[in-house]
Amino acid sequence: VKSLDFNDNGRLAVMSADLNGQNDLYLYNPNRNTFQRITNDIYDDLYPRFIPDSDKIVFSSNRPEDSLYYVNQPARDIQLNTAIDDNFNIFIYEGDDTDSLLTRVTNTVSKDIMPIPQDENTIYYLSDQRGIYNVYKYNLKDSLFNQITNYALSIQDFDINFSNQTLAFIMLSESDDYVYLDEGFDLNNNIFTPKTQRQELIQAKIISQRISENRKKLSQQNLNDSSSLIPNRQLVEQTDTLLANIPDSLVVDSLQQDVSFPMEDSLAGEELVDTDDYSFDAQGEEGLIDTDNYAFEVPESTDREANNISTDNFKFETDNEDSGIGNSFLTRYRRLQKETRIEGPIPYETRFSADNIVTSLTVDPLRRFGFNIQVQMNDMLENHRFYGGIVQYTDLQSGNIYAEYEFLKNRVDLRARYERNGYFFPERDRATQKYAKNQFQVGAALPFSVTTRLEINPFYTNTYFIDLSQVNTDVQSSFHYGGIQAGLVFDNTLITGLKNFDGTRAKIFFTHHQGLNDPGKSFSNIEVDVRHYQKIYRDITLAGKVFYGNFFGNNAQKYLLGGMNNWLFFNTDTQEENDPLAIERNVDNSNIMFTQFTELRGFNYNKYNGTDVLTFTAELRIPIVRFLQRGPIASNFFRNLEFVGFYDIGSSWTGNSPFSEENSLNTEVIDDGGPFRAEIKNFKNPWLQSYGAGVRTVLLGYYLKFDVAYPIEDNIVGDKPKLYLTLGYDF
Repeated sequence: VKSLDFNDNGRLAVMSADLNGQNDLYLYNPNRNTFQRITNDIYDDLYPRFIPDSDKIVFSSNRPEDSLYYVNQPARDIQLNTAIDDNFNIFIYEGDDTDSLLTRVTNTVSKDIMPIPQDENTIYYLSDQRGIYNVYKYNLKDSLFNQITNYALSIQDFDINFSNQTLAFIMLSESDDYVYLDEGFDLNNNIFTPKTQRQELIQAKIISQRISENRKKLSQQNLNDSSSLIPNRQLVEQTDTLLANIPDSLVVDSLQQDVSFPMEDSLAGEELVDTDDYSFDAQGEEGLIDTDNYAFEVPESTDREANNISTDNFKFETDNEDSGIGNSFLTRYRRLQKETRIEGPIPYETRFSADNIVTSLTVDPLRRFGFNIQVQMNDMLENHRFYGGIVQYTDLQSGNIYAEYEFLKNRVDLRARYERNGYFFPERDRATQKYAKNQFQVGAALPFSVTTRLEINPFYTNTYFIDLSQVNTDVQSSFHYGGIQAGLVFDNTLITGLKNFDGTRAKIFFTHHQGLNDPGKSFSNIEVDVRHYQKIYRDITLAGKVFYGNFFGNNAQKYLLGGMNNWLFFNTDTQEENDPLAIERNVDNSNIMFTQFTELRGFNYNKYNGTDVLTFTAELRIPIVRFLQRGPIASNFFRNLEFVGFYDIGSSWTGNSPFSEENSLNTEVIDDGGPFRAEIKNFKNPWLQSYGAGVRTVLLGYYLKFDVAYPIEDNIVGDKPKLYLTLGYDF
């Protein structure tokens, strides 16, 4: 649907819509939910409006005549002998199904669009008759029209409040669209503006093409009829004389300051001319006009008229060389044909614009609350793309800063990224420590298809630690890493709504950090992430996710299982031994910057931790309002309101996996350094589970999630559910 309008009582709507590539007018009854097709042809019918207090419809169309062509024949079956005209005129549909004729309002070599009827006698519309779109007024009683606005830039859209004579319109200014409001506008203005040279050339070409087509048709019609040659010669002679006297246009135009005049619908009644057998009389014969050497008479002006501008004889300063003798319309047209106005090619200038600015809240398990600002910039061709952002946390000493550049012109996408993460832990266990991690990464992505790509990203990482608890000396350290990340990404999902997908996503990545100044700090990581979204019925979706990660090497890092991302009121468990989050005085725990938190509802952060992690999540997502309401939903809150039911299961371990009888979760080792060492098997279920329900929606511009999860630990369901209020999207 391109545009629509309701009648006075709101019970009937007319719309311009495309069906199978064909644009036509339709009537729609919202009470009965029924449609009726008005037009069914190859021509475009745009901007329909009901005329007040009637069933008549005024619209703009590029049809050449006032008939409903090919009503019973599809557009794809029509063979045209000529191209469809690019000019649009105003027509009126009377609302009579038995009549196949329309009422033509305008008949110009221009684009007359967006009609707005004031009543049964007056129509306002946009037209580029003078080369720039301005507002025109048409009187149906006397078939007169006149221009009522005179702007140097084209109006893109407009509307009129007739009760208080207010004109609202959209116009371009300094490369941006602006809405303007002109209160108390005089709707009876009568303004004259000269045509632009571009518009003169366009109209001249159109008339030339039409004359050429008519000559071909006349030559075929007059092959067997020589009796019509004489009157046709006379008509051509008269036509050429008229063309020579038209100084600035051909159709429905004049250089008089009052440009209101009757609109003719056709040239009916004229005799045809045999243009193939027509011979012109010699130039200079009495009664004929020399179009190449014709000069208009200049009327004598009185003293009172000396300062008035004559639109018939006005001469622009820049046109002095073209004025005077030989400046008829045909002369200017011949000169325009000879002059080449094509310039270029003009070198493309790379200009960037910010097309995505995001501000959001973020919650980090280590640094609490923060504020995130992210900006994306790209050039017009999207060959170059920049990302940048800052995350500032409430302690004003922790934060992130990052910047990324992508070069997307060729098949292989190149990128470079810098990121700095700062951590400040004040007075934790009598220790105040500060950590920082800097990473510079370059990379390339090779797409195999629209769904699969290979990524390779070399990087350099530096970590820095300082213990601020010392009074006299600072305990500090710095480590340097060189490494590479390689991965394969598959994604064939289709986006069906906000956070709604249909299809499969999968990725597998390998990352290696090689310690440069201390090889004992080297470690590697493998991660596999598979997600599938299955549409069940309408917008109801079953989503599933499997995640596996493994750290290994001399300095294997840890996964922390439990909680949810961006959990507003989170809790973190502490481990008695080997807690990866421990901050101790004079102890460098730089590994805390490499730890990864993995989601599992029903538990706190760091419920389990280990070098390996495996989780599975299933969600049934029901957008309740979209499911019940088939039409559009105006409210952002209700349109994105979604209820979910979920089940989570996962575990994190070091050493043997939970699938073996002996693993780190069900085996406890007691070793006090004496001669004896004891291993106790508690036969505990190593898998953490949870189930529950939740709701998601958009509130105040933020995507909020609220979940109620019942934890299952060692096959026992918890007495109290765990509540989660989180920000941002999940998987």
